[in-house]
Amino acid sequence: MPALLLVGEAPGPNGCRFSGIPFTNEHQLFHDLLPFKGQPTSRADKLYAEVSANVMWETIGRCHPHFFLWNSIPFHPHHQDDYLSIRTPKTSEIRAHLHVLEALLTHLKPAHVLAIGRKAENALKRLGAKTVYIRHPSHGGVKQFKHGVRQYIQEHKICPLPPQIP
Repeated sequence: MPALLLVGEAPGPNGCRFSGIPFTNEHQLFHDLLPFKGQPTSRADKLYAEVSANVMWETIGRCHPHFFLWNSIPFHPHHQDDYLSIRTPKTSEIRAHLHVLEALLTHLKPAHVLAIGRKAENALKRLGAKTVYIRHPSHGGVKQFKHGVRQYIQEHKICPLPPQIP
């Protein structure tokens, strides 16, 4: 079982919505940018990609398979009739899917849990999970995210990471 569970807020419209894997996008799956391969699922002419997915795998990809990625809710929240829009999940949506996150925690029994963003932190706290908050990489949080995740992984010796390149 993986030692580290990273829990995000919700699937994004350009990543998990089409890849099916949190913090992972079609472009990464199809172009051998990950330790596993996949196929596109969208019907778009261009493969979907998202910054958060790229930042996540750039930061912790070398730790595979010592981590597991998940979201507070398993489905992409969007605005009505705009299926590729981005919307923060409602508290009621997070509450409605807590049983999925709880089952995952029970099954994986991770030694370490990182909450990527405040919504994830709140969901994990509702379940009584011991977690550490890490800034989400979106909306200007890339540097803080990379620093927080790398520092945590190194301090807890989860896997060896190469030195940070400024």
